[in-house]
Amino acid sequence: MDLPPGERKLLPETRPQGRFVNEQPTSPSLRSLVVVALVVSAGVGGVLAWYTTHPPPTSYPGDGPSLYLALQEVDRVVQNTTGGPWQLFSYDGFAAQTSFYPGAVGFAGATNLSYRYCGAQFNGLTIWNGSDMPIFTGSVASGTAPFWQFEFYANASQGVLVATDTLGVVRAYSPIYPSNPCWQYAGGPSASFYETWLEPLPTDSSAQARLAYGVGAGQFVAENSPIVEEFADGFSPLSETNHGPGGGIEYSQCGLVGAAGQLPAFDVGFLSDGTVQGYASMSLSCTAIKQLGPPTTGWPYRIGFQPNTSSILPAPVGWNTSTLPFQVEFPPNGSVTSTDYDAWGLTSWMTRLALTNGSGGSLPTSYPSCQSWVPSTANCSAGSSGWYALLLSAYGMWLDSYPSRANGSAWAIPNVPLVSGEELVLVYPAAWDASIGTLTVTGVASIPTVSGSVPV
Repeated sequence: MDLPPGERKLLPETRPQGRFVNEQPTSPSLRSLVVVALVVSAGVGGVLAWYTTHPPPTSYPGDGPSLYLALQEVDRVVQNTTGGPWQLFSYDGFAAQTSFYPGAVGFAGATNLSYRYCGAQFNGLTIWNGSDMPIFTGSVASGTAPFWQFEFYANASQGVLVATDTLGVVRAYSPIYPSNPCWQYAGGPSASFYETWLEPLPTDSSAQARLAYGVGAGQFVAENSPIVEEFADGFSPLSETNHGPGGGIEYSQCGLVGAAGQLPAFDVGFLSDGTVQGYASMSLSCTAIKQLGPPTTGWPYRIGFQPNTSSILPAPVGWNTSTLPFQVEFPPNGSVTSTDYDAWGLTSWMTRLALTNGSGGSLPTSYPSCQSWVPSTANCSAGSSGWYALLLSAYGMWLDSYPSRANGSAWAIPNVPLVSGEELVLVYPAAWDASIGTLTVTGVASIPTVSGSVPV
């Protein structure tokens, strides 16, 4: 059966690079967990009853709520939002043991428009803007996560409503409709189909995590930490996640700082009754790597700068600025033509900047004083004589700065995606020559390679 874009059923034939063991848990301890799961998953009515007897904690010490606790609070906000009634058709929960950005695994549809449209529409911590995800400090077997994203659909209006729970803090965004370009990337075209996947709701993530831990996730985590644990069901904007008809969990390193290339992963899918459908050891393509059968081939990114322009942004006293808009070009499917696809996961940690003078000599860097959004670049000076760069969104919002410390070679927030249409603002002492030299971008990881340069 053909399924809509974003479909993520966990089936043996969908992941041929791994092994899929289609069996049920057999130990007495696992059977007892399944019994508990069945009680909790007795449909939507059972969940509502569970809500009334499980008040949410007032705070979470770095681990966050389980699926049911997060949905309990989110649903209270969403159902009071005009345009409903709202029906859940998607959720993703992330528990990452170190700095993590979910978009680095790639978006379904593999187009940068999902960044540019949805990132602006949902201007906050979401899957599209998740470069500053909370770090998970709890137990991987707990089923808790510091970040959850839910998506709801209104059949009458075809509206999609996105809501998040970050360590118990709920935020619901204004609904979007088919006229909004982000609607398709948020699952609008197939939302009515995915509603049926969440009726009834799957078992709570706490029961799923304990079962997954017992069938191999525990061993995987012990051998591959740090990892990110993702809980999912229904539609997802992401392209590399699979699950069973009752939801699932994926354990991997994709999206973590420093993770690139072909990396191991472990998936566990669940049936609607809360039992384990199967589990699979596999490998995932993290960032810009494609498996074209063996051997694995990594395609390059090219940072295509527009000609240097005088910045309209005010410079700090004693400094000059130059604005360098750029496109991130990555040929999909090995195509030799650049189509500006940047949704394969290029993030700032994967790039290093260097500024050379007209003779090719390296110019020193400075440490900028602003490590978060400031009203103007005029408020972003450095304490020494050297250059630094600010990364701004297409809408002028501060995203990141380079370097993060004096004489450093890392970004302040290393998970920020580099997206077509963004700008690098180069800030350098006014005493330097008007024509400085060349700004060069190179890659940190061997796969993918990154290159680009522009005269300044």
